[in-house]
Amino acid sequence: MIWVSFFKPQGIFEGSFNKLAAWWTHGQYCHCELVFHIPPAKLMTIVKQVYTSSQSESVKHEMESIFFENSVHRHLMQNEERVYVSFSLLWGDQCRVRFLQASEDPWWSTPQQSSPDLDWFECTNITEEHQKETLSWALDEITKPYNSSAAFFSWVPTWNDEDNITSRDSYFCSEFAAMCLVKMQFLKPFVTSRCSPNDLAVKIKQPHEPVETEVPTEVETEVPTEVPTEVETEVETEVETEVEDTLYASSSEDEILQNNLNN
Repeated sequence: MIWVSFFKPQGIFEGSFNKLAAWWTHGQYCHCELVFHIPPAKLMTIVKQVYTSSQSESVKHEMESIFFENSVHRHLMQNEERVYVSFSLLWGDQCRVRFLQASEDPWWSTPQQSSPDLDWFECTNITEEHQKETLSWALDEITKPYNSSAAFFSWVPTWNDEDNITSRDSYFCSEFAAMCLVKMQFLKPFVTSRCSPNDLAVKIKQPHEPVETEVPTEVETEVPTEVPTEVETEVETEVETEVEDTLYASSSEDEILQNNLNN
């Protein structure tokens, strides 16, 4: 299950800069995060795979401190209940991952706790395989720095229709969340580097169908059926006619001979 949390410029994000950012991008949000709601056993399986295959020592060190050395997190992983894992990118910081819990503090809260400081949106109809692949990719991107220049110019219009979703050297919060949603085929490809938290909120709220991958269809080859030739029919007809004529001629000769004998 996938969630996206949208924070307002109040409470923990109180400040004139965040208020200006929300106003400038035509919305009420200044920050957003992608959240995975996943069984602990599946999470640890993916964590171990990424830890083994990652080429980054900083990623491995960060994963050790979060998933292996933290006693609170180890306790959460020993339960059978699903856990909330959130990916965050804050100005001046790096890409981090943290466990959310039932807390009154909005920074640590889950969708079950209501708060005036943030809104939650659930992203449905995402396959388990796409969630697994995207979580693996996201874990290998932690420790990458915040892209402040891209975030500052994210509101600038662009004439490109699409943008690639390959790994980058740095990200800002809504760019990273949007890339993950495109990877999971929840959103259609678009220019994620020009996506503010308010832009992403609008896209998520819009009714849409899951992105379908086109599969080429095979062209069926028609096998011609055998058609009886007219030659065979004509030959059979000629043979039957000759037989009938022969029989008729034989019958006439017999009658003539019988008449001569009688006379």
